[in-house]
Amino acid sequence: MSWAQNTTAHLDIHQDSISGAQQIIGATYNRLVRYRGDAQLPEPDVAQSWEQAGTDVVFKLHEGVKWQNKPPVNGRDFKASDVVFGLERARSDDPSFIHSGDLAVVDTIEAPDDSTVRLTTKYPTAIILTMLAGYQWIPVAPEVIDQFGDIKSPEATIGTGPFIVENFAPDFGATLVRNPDYWREGLPYLDELEQLDVEDHWSQFRAGNIDIVLVPAELLPGHDSFAGFLESEGIDGYVYSEVMAASAHGHFMNTQDPVFADIRVRWAVNLIMDRLPNRTYGWPIGAKPSIALGMGHLAFHLPDAEFEAMPGFGLGRRDQDVAEGLQMLAAAGFDADNPMEWRIMGWSVPQTLVGIDQLQIAVDMYKDVSGNVLQPSEQALEWGAWKQAEALHEFQMISSAYSMGVDAHDAMQKMYHSEGGRNFSGYANPDLDRMLAVEESTFDIEERISLMQDMQRFVNSPEEIANAWTGSGPFSYAALSRIQGIPMLWDSGRVDQVYVQK
Repeated sequence: MSWAQNTTAHLDIHQDSISGAQQIIGATYNRLVRYRGDAQLPEPDVAQSWEQAGTDVVFKLHEGVKWQNKPPVNGRDFKASDVVFGLERARSDDPSFIHSGDLAVVDTIEAPDDSTVRLTTKYPTAIILTMLAGYQWIPVAPEVIDQFGDIKSPEATIGTGPFIVENFAPDFGATLVRNPDYWREGLPYLDELEQLDVEDHWSQFRAGNIDIVLVPAELLPGHDSFAGFLESEGIDGYVYSEVMAASAHGHFMNTQDPVFADIRVRWAVNLIMDRLPNRTYGWPIGAKPSIALGMGHLAFHLPDAEFEAMPGFGLGRRDQDVAEGLQMLAAAGFDADNPMEWRIMGWSVPQTLVGIDQLQIAVDMYKDVSGNVLQPSEQALEWGAWKQAEALHEFQMISSAYSMGVDAHDAMQKMYHSEGGRNFSGYANPDLDRMLAVEESTFDIEERISLMQDMQRFVNSPEEIANAWTGSGPFSYAALSRIQGIPMLWDSGRVDQVYVQK
């Protein structure tokens, strides 16, 4: 099986977010836990089971797990101390280990014996298991670091996973071969994986040179769905969602700006925005409209029936929503004779997801739907200036797509907590902060889901609205029909179950 991916400089996932390495690492290493195939929730990987109580999580490891048969590890037995070493390395104080802050809640990591890992957090937190399912929290054998100093090279990339890195070059990609000693009996099904750094991924997919490709949104206008687009291209394939791209797109309104400080204006924008069918105005085609969570957080979303009845989101209520939005604008002093003017800021790159093309589409959408009561203009900036304006809240409305994190709590915390790292709108409500604290300390998953749904209702209410979310899960991939076994939410840590249908 082969796929195209942009180049990556090295394979040390502890020292970079390098998206080009994620699939390679996911196929080479196991983690304590990995994501389920139907939701971004944890399930056992090398940890056979765990018990969580208070600040302690105790993991019991599978028997018979071995490192891949490459020097200097040479297929030795996998031990709990390898988990401890890998996690301690990943949360190093060295600034080059960029993920370390994600484990700031962890106090100690210990290996009482060869088959037990005890992790103690600084306070009770329900999200630690989902966090540990992330691709970056891999075990590492100490002797690999002793010999190579890091895990950047193919020789140093040694895991316990279903595939072994045979070769890697930054400008080429990587070839991985089946691990004959893999501890999950009978797996993997495939003999070889190839990640290729090639030009024009879509053309390579159409030519049959690669089996999996990111579907570029720029090619999709005029089609009702990804599947419809594939059919029109004469491609025998299907579409799946990439869990590692659990992102969401939105228009973030600066609540400190004189225009958007008025809650009536923010609610009107939320009502008037045309989300469904989102392909009308070029949002990522086929995306599920988001209300603060990403595609990977489906288990925490509101029930579909409730979601589709929400103001601003339901197809069946568009006329009602637009009329109510115009009424709210009139109450705030805006109408056709006195239109509301503001700037939508975004990236200057020419593309329809977050670039200047999307800004121009958004401008047209707001004008068209509102009958020119809304009169935005676009402001496209180079990457650095755009991100600086975002961080300093120096904008009126900013348009972008963001990774929503590995856990629903992570998404809500970053976007809505008064001190959230991605709270670009400047939203602040002590009640929501308290709700987040209660949810994080709730270990029963069904109760957590209920609490998360309550928070989605809260932040999307007329009294609280700050962000006008457009679409969730914008990154969809296409695979040729002969490639089977890819779960609904793809994480390459599950690549051992993929097979070729003959």
